[in-house]
Amino acid sequence: MVGVSERARTRARAEGVRAARAEPLRLLVPPHPEPLSTLIANGLIHLIGRAQPDAEVEVRRLGGAHAVEVRGAAVDWGEAHALLIDELSFVARVLREGCGALAEALAPWRQRLASALRGIAEVAPVERIEGEYADPEHASKEGWGRRRELQERYGYGGAPTALLFLAPWAGKRRGGGRYSVCPLCFSLALAGLTRATAVITYREGRAAGAVFATPDPVSAGLIDAAQLQLAFGEARFELGREPPAEAAPLLALGGAALLPVEGEWAVCAWKLEYPRGGSPRVKELVRLRALRQFSLREGARASRSRR
Repeated sequence: MVGVSERARTRARAEGVRAARAEPLRLLVPPHPEPLSTLIANGLIHLIGRAQPDAEVEVRRLGGAHAVEVRGAAVDWGEAHALLIDELSFVARVLREGCGALAEALAPWRQRLASALRGIAEVAPVERIEGEYADPEHASKEGWGRRRELQERYGYGGAPTALLFLAPWAGKRRGGGRYSVCPLCFSLALAGLTRATAVITYREGRAAGAVFATPDPVSAGLIDAAQLQLAFGEARFELGREPPAEAAPLLALGGAALLPVEGEWAVCAWKLEYPRGGSPRVKELVRLRALRQFSLREGARASRSRR
């Protein structure tokens, strides 16, 4: 292509990316304990939707994992990586400035996250995701006591700890180390938290905390997933009373205007408490199963009663 302008090369590359794939791409989101696995799946679906909105995407839960199939158009993973870096860089800025419910909910980790997010996202091997998430043993390379191995493989930022708001079960040490994940899983989980998770903070007397809820695609397509991710991801508010974790989906969708959503869904919800002068602790972790329809009328009523 000697003599062809850079703009022409870029256009040709983009046209190649948009070309239909001869075979569907199949990815397997590593089966981490909940809600970490669902957050990673939501982050991946969101990223594919942004990088290649023409793709047909189907996601199905397989035990503790999520199988994601992409058909119809190829994804430019270099573009997807750039989008992920921008996404987490913006989150880092929000955390540094202490803006909004998300910054308040992540207050115990705010400064630590703000300084590390971009570096973690930059080393995340998004361009190699077709190999990383085609490996059924990917998750076995992460976990308790794996920090040194991950650090050697990925370098700087290569062994982030699955912090309590991503992995409520990982708050205590086991086997001499905390639960570590690769930068790809960590970055996608953060994207799932910021783009597809309701964040409800509360203060009641001396008690304060946060409730999180994210939709779990048991069997769904991209359009339906995008609708629910948007509805949950925009639910950011504070209550004057402590709500049960089970109420989070209704609170999140109380003011949402949804088109009919197809597929089968569950919801992961968890609640953290922030004692004054103490470390954050987990109060609840639930998975609401077979949640096929959301009653917006009941959601609105629940939302008003909790405010």
